[in-house]
Amino acid sequence: MRSRLFLAPWWVQAVVLGALFAAYMAILSAAKDDVGWRPTAVLAIVSGSLFGAYTGWSTHREQRRWRKAAGLDLDEDELLIVHRAMAKGPVPSEQRLRTAAVDGAIHEVSRQDGPWAAAAFLLGFPCLIVLYGAASWWSLVLVPFYLYAAYTLWSQPRRLRARIDLLSREPR
Repeated sequence: MRSRLFLAPWWVQAVVLGALFAAYMAILSAAKDDVGWRPTAVLAIVSGSLFGAYTGWSTHREQRRWRKAAGLDLDEDELLIVHRAMAKGPVPSEQRLRTAAVDGAIHEVSRQDGPWAAAAFLLGFPCLIVLYGAASWWSLVLVPFYLYAAYTLWSQPRRLRARIDLLSREPR
């Protein structure tokens, strides 16, 4: 599913990500504030539309960069195989698909923001939770998402380097 969403057109990504964010904003607004359903719905629709438009556009831009790094000569099915191989999927038997997966993984590792962005996130997000949580305990719902994002910041470069090593080996 994740590979199919990554390779989907920008408007599909915008709709899916915007709808998820709108649902999150609606739940958070309804749980936190005693406002009616109309302001909650307006907030969810507006924020989901803006978030979806931005994330759809930016993920599609990153998809184009990844396709350029992995290889422009691949069709949709081959791109799906390459993206899955880069993540956790089976290693392709064809050498050119393995090479494309290695190139895509190298692109992903090289685009990591570096230690300062990770440090800003790891220090800034708990501050936001504490500041927002001073008024409501509902902000503690964000803690598992923060922990998952922090784990991903730590594990993704290591996992991609391990996949690069695995995909670079000669098949037996």
